[in-house]
Amino acid sequence: MVHYYPRWVWYGVALVIALVALSTSGRALAAPSSTLRERARELRIAQSLAWLRMLHYRRSSSGKPVSQVDSKAFFLAPHGERDPEAELEATLNAFLRPMTAGREDEHALCRFPARRRLLDEWLHFEGALHIPSCPALARHLSDLDPESVSVVYAANFLNNPASAFGHTFLRLKKRRAPGVTLNSEGLDHSVEYTANTDTNNPFLYAFKGLTGLFPGVFRFHSFESKIHEYGDAEARDLWQYDLDLSTAEVTALALHLWELSVAHMDYYYLTKNCSYHVLATIEAVAPRIDLVDHLNFVVLPRDTIKALFSVRGLVTNIEYHPSLRSQFRAQAARLGSKQKDTVEKLTHEPDAALPENFSLADGIAVLDTAVLVLDARFARSPESPADAAVEAARARLIARRTRLSTTIPALPPIPPPYDKAPERANGSMRLSLGTGITSQYGSSFSSLGYRLALHDLTDPADGEPELSQLQFLDLRLRYDYGERALTVDRLTFAELVALNPLTRYEHALSWRGRAFGMRLHDRACRDCFAHGLDLGIGATVATENEHLAFFLMADAYVAFSSSLDGIGGSFVRVGIGPFAGLRARLPANSIALLTANWSYLPGQTLHSTYDLRVTLRSALARDVAVGLEAAVQPSSSECLLGSYLYF
Repeated sequence: MVHYYPRWVWYGVALVIALVALSTSGRALAAPSSTLRERARELRIAQSLAWLRMLHYRRSSSGKPVSQVDSKAFFLAPHGERDPEAELEATLNAFLRPMTAGREDEHALCRFPARRRLLDEWLHFEGALHIPSCPALARHLSDLDPESVSVVYAANFLNNPASAFGHTFLRLKKRRAPGVTLNSEGLDHSVEYTANTDTNNPFLYAFKGLTGLFPGVFRFHSFESKIHEYGDAEARDLWQYDLDLSTAEVTALALHLWELSVAHMDYYYLTKNCSYHVLATIEAVAPRIDLVDHLNFVVLPRDTIKALFSVRGLVTNIEYHPSLRSQFRAQAARLGSKQKDTVEKLTHEPDAALPENFSLADGIAVLDTAVLVLDARFARSPESPADAAVEAARARLIARRTRLSTTIPALPPIPPPYDKAPERANGSMRLSLGTGITSQYGSSFSSLGYRLALHDLTDPADGEPELSQLQFLDLRLRYDYGERALTVDRLTFAELVALNPLTRYEHALSWRGRAFGMRLHDRACRDCFAHGLDLGIGATVATENEHLAFFLMADAYVAFSSSLDGIGGSFVRVGIGPFAGLRARLPANSIALLTANWSYLPGQTLHSTYDLRVTLRSALARDVAVGLEAAVQPSSSECLLGSYLYF
């Protein structure tokens, strides 16, 4: 039986339903605006480690939190960079503001998705909001779509001052669809924090880099382009460290990088640099991990790799990406003498006939190696134009190789040189303590030294290129017991030495440059402290493993001292002459270095001078070494027994 009710009954039911719906909707929309801030204060979110790290707050010298992000656009409160509580409230208010159709990307919900995700874990407010589509953010996430994260270390590169200490950046491995087998290097992204420089002047670059006058920004590239830039054009080996981050942390990293992509942080070459902010960004999305606290006040790229190992289980795998130079060196090392001669000839005459007694395997090996040699010798950045003659020679070699065999086996993999992995290096700073004797006063002395960074040719060689030296602010004080005087014996502001062995395939010159302060001992400067600049260029020959190397350079320097009898009796000395040395790696983790410098002094009362030095140093552990040093100048001979602590 069907019952019919008067029309007013239906009107009443409809009114009740509408009131209930309106009441429910009102509570859903009103709840965030009236209770979210109160709930956030109850949970003390603004004081939480997760919130502080997400906005890159660190304690200042006064103990108050200050964000290391220097862009006003990154903050929603007027003084949000110094007030985490105000920034939290401003963020919640911005999330609740109405959005304008067609301008969703400008809304806070789209600009700060990592903050939104973090706060929703506490407050569970997203269900009450209309989350916009965020077209730009959606493209960013679709482009990255990471499934894992790695930190990549590019070895130091002395030919570029910006890369002299090395470099670290992130690799975001893109999620693969089932069955996809495309080259992962072309699909994956690299993310690096770099200085936005505006000068090529080396002195202005150094000043602005040390004082934070360059803005630092995050940049996205394909990982393949970084391999070409660092591994090919700059001959730098890459070490990749895969991280044990959860899926949620990997997603949060992609969101946070979106937030940082429009921000900048002042770049400090020795402290708040590429490596520091890579670790700080990882901490921002994984506050369970403490990395920055394991760094010294001077932050160098290899130090940040060591910090990864301070968190147990964080590094799950290490992958080595050899540079082009390392690839052809390893391949050439497998060849015999006649094969090497043929490779050298092919690099100049790509159509030269192969020896008749070569087997098929010999022909394939020499042609493959010749291509690698050309690639390494004429490596260039992707932006640089190609050399038509080199490209033509390379193409002819590849065509000949293909005619020998249509099946092209991959070259044997290069075993990773784990002794050169950056985490094996000693500490970047060095403290030295020694005692010695000097002939000038016939007395003994004590020595105390401190070096800010990084490595000299006699420091423990693990984790560092074999034949390079990079020192910054190396100070040594001496107390002479006979003279009862405390003096500055050495103050090296900066010193770079690149010994590039000459081989049949490589012809790079060796060089050194230093801004020095040292004591001179000769008739024109008896135990006086002089400072100046020194430049040298020449050649190095070395064994294949570089454990024994001899170098010879043409050297020129200018020195200044108020006690100096220099040009025309002035305080200026100019010296030119040969500088030579022999370096040898010995058993028992020991290194010996002999250097000799003879200088002609034009226009001066003293016509010439010399400096002969011998160092023998042995590593007792990664961060502890002992050694002997001897130095001979015209008016002084001295010997020092020293101990060295790296940290």
